[in-house]
Amino acid sequence: MPQKTVKIAFRGLMVLNYQGSAPNRFMEIGFLDARAGSAQGNPPMGGMPDYSTIHIPRVLTMENGVLADLLDLRNRPDLLGVVRRWELRAVNPVGSEATLKGTGPADRKQEPTDSNREDFKWIVDLEGPDMHNKNLTADISTARLLMVLIVRNGEFSTKLISPFLNRETLGGGTDPFGFAAAVTGLDITCTVSNPNDEGAVDLLAGSTLVKRLQPKKGRDTVFEISNAPPDVPAEAANPIGAAGHFHMYYDKLFINHPPDVQFDFEAIGSAPAPDPALCGVTFLSQRTDGL
Repeated sequence: MPQKTVKIAFRGLMVLNYQGSAPNRFMEIGFLDARAGSAQGNPPMGGMPDYSTIHIPRVLTMENGVLADLLDLRNRPDLLGVVRRWELRAVNPVGSEATLKGTGPADRKQEPTDSNREDFKWIVDLEGPDMHNKNLTADISTARLLMVLIVRNGEFSTKLISPFLNRETLGGGTDPFGFAAAVTGLDITCTVSNPNDEGAVDLLAGSTLVKRLQPKKGRDTVFEISNAPPDVPAEAANPIGAAGHFHMYYDKLFINHPPDVQFDFEAIGSAPAPDPALCGVTFLSQRTDGL
């Protein structure tokens, strides 16, 4: 039977947790609850103003590179913040599990190549050796997550690489970090009955269908599932070099405020926030418990 691929991108404040064992591995994606912005009393590092800290869970449909549709999940108050377990459920998926593309970069400080720039492991790993370098289960509270999205099929990859980042340590200095995933991608391949059909993936909140992600024939479509702020705040322009929102992982997820060790990122010559490089999806590589 013919096969078609549904392309999905994840951007904003999310934490990924890879669970299960082959051939039934799956991904949990926890969304930070930043609908009310940054936590009081824990400003971003460096004392910079905290611009546009409200993050809006939404689904954007990009067709032929242009925004064609937007679903603001705040319009579903019966579901958002009420139903915790959400799911991306593919219609007739190929394969029985979610997989990760590539083996990952050996060194973040090396320029990405054509052969590895889509590897999943460019993602910022909160538990990795270049971050906290430990299992953070005792340090974070997943009960604070707004929702947890389950993905049981498809291949996760890096959709967009950041510029070279510097890492700032709370109470310490700044050191080179390297390149990271600014946007994480997911391709889910489905079988279809004939070549004119397109694959479909249902976004569910519990048992409720929220939206069917299905491209229109002849249109190059990407469905962006976002937990990011609006592009620009209405009250004033974001200045060049405005602080990013990576600190909100510590505001919203970590139990101690501030934690004993806290990191932030800055991109050399970056655009005004919100910059996806500074507000990107993260990963928990050592965690064994579900979210």
